[in-house]
Amino acid sequence: MKYTEKEQRFFEQRSLENLIITYQKELLRIVGGDNDISLLPRGVRRRMRKDGILSKARHTFGVTPKGRKMLTEEAL
Repeated sequence: MKYTEKEQRFFEQRSLENLIITYQKELLRIVGGDNDISLLPRGVRRRMRKDGILSKARHTFGVTPKGRKMLTEEAL
C-alpha cells in the first residue's frame, strides 16, 4: 500500500511522539542532568539524534529545545 507524502509525514510524527512517550522517564532524567548512556538503547539514541530530540557532545547527551517542547506537550 502506498501512502501520500502527507500521510507519511503524519506517521513519522506519530511514531516520534510514541517514542518520546515510551522513553519519557529516561528523557526527563537526561534533562535533569543524568548522562548515563545506558538509559536509552543504542537504536533509540540514534533515532532521537537523527530526529533532533537528542544532542551529543563528547560523552554527554542532552535533550534539544525541540525535545523539551515535545516532552512538555506529551506531559499535558
